[in-house]
Amino acid sequence: AEHWLDQFLRHRLMAVLFLGPHGGRLVLRPVHTEAAAVELEVAPGELVVLRADALSRRFLGAPGAGGSATMSCFFSVAVHRAPISEDTIIPAAWQILLWCEQRLESAKVAHQQALDEGD
Repeated sequence: AEHWLDQFLRHRLMAVLFLGPHGGRLVLRPVHTEAAAVELEVAPGELVVLRADALSRRFLGAPGAGGSATMSCFFSVAVHRAPISEDTIIPAAWQILLWCEQRLESAKVAHQQALDEGD
């Protein structure tokens, strides 16, 4: 979880190469606003570079085409400097952070119970 949390906190740009054999639609939606989604028609061989920390994305292959492949790469900053809150990080990072906090709390409770039983 720590590895992915670090990745999601530091990534800024995402490059997506559409390999094919079919195209489709790339749906982009701002993460922290209620703005409408933007749909881009993409074809094999096209490259889209987007702000990974600001946009959620979903690729929808052409209907009935039988599937299509993509390849992606993230470009990250060295250190995440912004304060961490639900409004400053992407939803996936926030969910990982909440999961980690719950696991730590469970471990703390289990440790305290073990100490209490030992007395």
